[in-house]
Amino acid sequence: MNVPNETGIIYLRDLPKDKIYVDLNKNFKLYILNKAKDISGNWINLGKDLNLEISKKGKCKTLECIKENKRFRIGTLLKIIDFLKDNKIWINEKIICDNIEVLSTRHNKGPNKLTNSIYKPRLPIDFNTEYGGTLVAAFLGDGGIDKDLKPNYNNNEIILKRKVYESFCSVFGFVSGKARNFNNQQIYFPKVAGIILTECLGMKSGRKTQTNPKVPDFLLNGSSKVKSSFLQHLYDDEGTVYFKKNDSQREIVIKFANRITEDVINHKAIQETNDEKYAPNLIKDTKSMIEGFGIKATKLECVEIYKTKVGDYNTKWTFHIRKKHNLYLFMSNINFHLKRKREKLLRAYNSFHDFEKIKAERIENILLGCREIELNQEGITSRSLALKFNKSQSWSKIIIRNLRKTNYLLLKKPKHGIIGAQYILA
Repeated sequence: MNVPNETGIIYLRDLPKDKIYVDLNKNFKLYILNKAKDISGNWINLGKDLNLEISKKGKCKTLECIKENKRFRIGTLLKIIDFLKDNKIWINEKIICDNIEVLSTRHNKGPNKLTNSIYKPRLPIDFNTEYGGTLVAAFLGDGGIDKDLKPNYNNNEIILKRKVYESFCSVFGFVSGKARNFNNQQIYFPKVAGIILTECLGMKSGRKTQTNPKVPDFLLNGSSKVKSSFLQHLYDDEGTVYFKKNDSQREIVIKFANRITEDVINHKAIQETNDEKYAPNLIKDTKSMIEGFGIKATKLECVEIYKTKVGDYNTKWTFHIRKKHNLYLFMSNINFHLKRKREKLLRAYNSFHDFEKIKAERIENILLGCREIELNQEGITSRSLALKFNKSQSWSKIIIRNLRKTNYLLLKKPKHGIIGAQYILA
């Protein structure tokens, strides 16, 4: 038995049978209906054989709707297919799927029969692709599934909206209407897709800070290619590259928020202890996937606790990717789709050599200062080093500690009472 959340593949029989409507190729629809009617003898008997509701007037409304070219439930389609099979007429599921022209949540109404529908649907629906990884990331990142089960994506970047739209069409099939207007801040997709995402993949509708969604299992256990596409889009949405040329800060950061569901008296204790049980599932899953590429990340950290308009408390969590090798692995395996973020990451990576050069020049300057102190005094102290460079004594203690670790300084006299320790150059 297929489990879509574990496999990432949704077959025709996995779809919610009573909530999704279909329309078929006309010739194929007539073929299966007439074959079924010939077996039963007439439409009323066919309705009874399919266990469909028969009115007091002796009519089967469901079959009447199908004959009138209205959409009908997937459950009814499967009843007809199974009835034919029981009577030695086998139809391959691929042929059935190839003849499904529309998926929707209701009968066709209005002038545009494709509104709120997926036409030319791709069945089975397969998320084990780069497009599938991108699409799930979009709905867990800047997008979502609202309370009416309509998937949406909200982003200023047209290039990302276009990418999400193309991913949707590659996974589900084609849509018409506002989903193709990339100038809108937010693009919406048909409700039928939201039903499939929630009922088949186990994704959640509503505010993500309240629902605390997880990454679907098929992604956590998926191929590197699919994981990479998922992480790339998630970092395009939520990730930031921090880079200051004359500073040591070169890192990639991502943040997610989550509502505190328990009655915690001291909220600040969460921030002080970084108890991961309060961290969002999404950031824990993201960190696990990142580390699966050999990228070392920092521990999860609660960086903010804030009160919402409705009086709830949310926590905001983060982790960092630092050091040249980890940035290289991120660039090689994931990277960004957004050009500006991709270029900033490359500049940050290439600047490591420049920073090491600046760092070496600073050390040389400090060592020159130490030599001058030695010429005029018995030894180098934290106080004399601080006065030499017009810095605080706490700064000079850190410098001395680092110089001793790197064997530039040796201890001459240990600290005695209020008299500080003295050092000499090695």
